[in-house]
Amino acid sequence: MDDLRGYSGIERSRELLAESDAVLIRGCQGHKRSHQMLAQGYPVFTSRAKGARFWDADGNVYLDYLMGFGPILLGYDDPAVNSAICRQLADGTIYSTAHELEVETARRILDMHPWAGMVGFFIGGSATTTGAVRIARAYTGRSKVLRCGYHGWHDWTQPGGSGVPPEVSALTLAFPYGDLEALEAQLGEHRDQVAGVIVETVQKTGPPEGFLQGCVDLAHQYGAVCIFDEIKVGFRIALGGATEFYGVTPDLATFGKACCNGYPGGFVLGTAMFLENQACQDAWLAATFHCDLLSLRAMNVVMDEMVRRDGIAYQRKLGSRL
Repeated sequence: MDDLRGYSGIERSRELLAESDAVLIRGCQGHKRSHQMLAQGYPVFTSRAKGARFWDADGNVYLDYLMGFGPILLGYDDPAVNSAICRQLADGTIYSTAHELEVETARRILDMHPWAGMVGFFIGGSATTTGAVRIARAYTGRSKVLRCGYHGWHDWTQPGGSGVPPEVSALTLAFPYGDLEALEAQLGEHRDQVAGVIVETVQKTGPPEGFLQGCVDLAHQYGAVCIFDEIKVGFRIALGGATEFYGVTPDLATFGKACCNGYPGGFVLGTAMFLENQACQDAWLAATFHCDLLSLRAMNVVMDEMVRRDGIAYQRKLGSRL
């Protein structure tokens, strides 16, 4: 049985953070708030995890509400995921040519998303949203993007940020969540320049009535592509994310985090009529690890287990309990 002993302090976390500051670029780390967390008495280094709990570097055990900032859907150290990963490891994780699992996984995803016709695989949520934006730019021949929410760390997502050229920053504009008037004002001001409207679908307490459909309608009215960023909520509020839950169809949608239970895969999907366009097909989106087979194996297990466990209903039950 796992050790559930009491709290013993966070001295080892404190020591490791001091070492980390000396050798790691702070901005590269996934956990940017280490010093603030430590100052409040929270651990900042984990040694292991299982189920819904993690053990810090000092041996203290915690119930993990964040679950790795969202990716751990089935629980840490899930046996079904581990078994599939071990089998794939024995055969290899990446090759010089494609693997039939790419096609199989794409077909399963499309079965879950009947509105869509094509899928593309990526590694990491930032690459996934950036891929969708590049497709939108290729399709429209335009450069500007209207964003609403958090979409990752790439240049277009951080206008005005340190290290982001002003010329790049000028191509990304923002509008407030739930405010269709602000969105239309931006589209009107930058008429014929906006390639895409990308919105993180569920923020705060969720979208106001008609907001998501309004984003789609306004984007189309001004000749832009509408992208639903489902990185955080896909496989959580519904297997198909807010697209399924609210019954609104975008041009493109992006998924990541929970879809691979801790492995870094993500995907973009969209309507066949849109993605079969030659400009979209010509957009360079390739990267060595985009069809990482470990992520695809984990993704298939997640899809299986979410159906077998009635995972959406179970998450709602746990959320209400917590």
